[in-house]
Amino acid sequence: MSTSDLLNQLQEHKRLPLLPHAQGDLAALQQRCGVPLPPQLAELYSLTAGATEVGDAYLRPLQVSEVLHAEEWFPPLLQRWGAVLCFGDDQSNYAGVYTIGPLTGMVFLLHHEEPSPCPRYWGLPDLLAAMLDGTAEQAMWGGETFGAQLPIAAGPASAEQESRASALADAMLAAAAAEPDEETGNELRKCALCLLPQARAADIRDMLRINDIWVPELAAKILGEMRDEAAIEELAWLAEQGRRNGDLAAIGAIGRIGGAGAQRTLVHLAQRPGAAAYALYLGNAMKNAGVVAERWGAEWFYRRAVDDAWRKIGG
Repeated sequence: MSTSDLLNQLQEHKRLPLLPHAQGDLAALQQRCGVPLPPQLAELYSLTAGATEVGDAYLRPLQVSEVLHAEEWFPPLLQRWGAVLCFGDDQSNYAGVYTIGPLTGMVFLLHHEEPSPCPRYWGLPDLLAAMLDGTAEQAMWGGETFGAQLPIAAGPASAEQESRASALADAMLAAAAAEPDEETGNELRKCALCLLPQARAADIRDMLRINDIWVPELAAKILGEMRDEAAIEELAWLAEQGRRNGDLAAIGAIGRIGGAGAQRTLVHLAQRPGAAAYALYLGNAMKNAGVVAERWGAEWFYRRAVDDAWRKIGG
């Protein structure tokens, strides 16, 4: 569906009050960016001057005056890639496009609590389609692994998309290896994770051992979405490290993978010293993986089979 058709559908079905195109908007936006506008961004503002309310669409296209004066509180990578905010939910959450670099024209989501430079949609028409089918809000609030087209390994993708994403992931990984700033390097690795297809699961598993809070967490979540049984051992290692964010994500991912291997691993983790501190997460992961687990008061108990004795997590 074309951008024009999608905007018409949003007006009709999501009560999005679009403003008519305003003369001079494109020139002002072009001057703000300082580089040629990605074609889809130029098309958007050739069709509308934005909207004043979100209606039922969750997001609204920002008016050009808002785009021109948007506060640039971007992560460094978004500044490097000429990020332009062009959609918002009026609750300090935004969507935008890259105008410079290998991801030009792709869409990122910027949540006010955890701003991330990662790509989430291939282009603005895909974001408009997500606004129309109601998944854009889920993608914004569900974190990097839910609701959107990217990470590509967490959902269905065409062979053409996988090939393109794999090449972009290689560019991100090469940039990370050459990046002198450790934090920016790890942000590049997160972008690579969003672009690594399922066929490169081994590369995703390698990210579990990156010395960072966020990179292993994202890798674990993606592997859980993939139901990658080959990742269980590495996820167990991450869970045992007690590294913030990664440990909880690893436990949850093992639960999502499920099966006999996941069940054995979760039982092993539940028997380790200090497991009581993770009882809530282990208990829920066990239930997802098919282990019988129950919460009694503040404590969690499990048993492998209905005729087994109950054991306390961390007991």
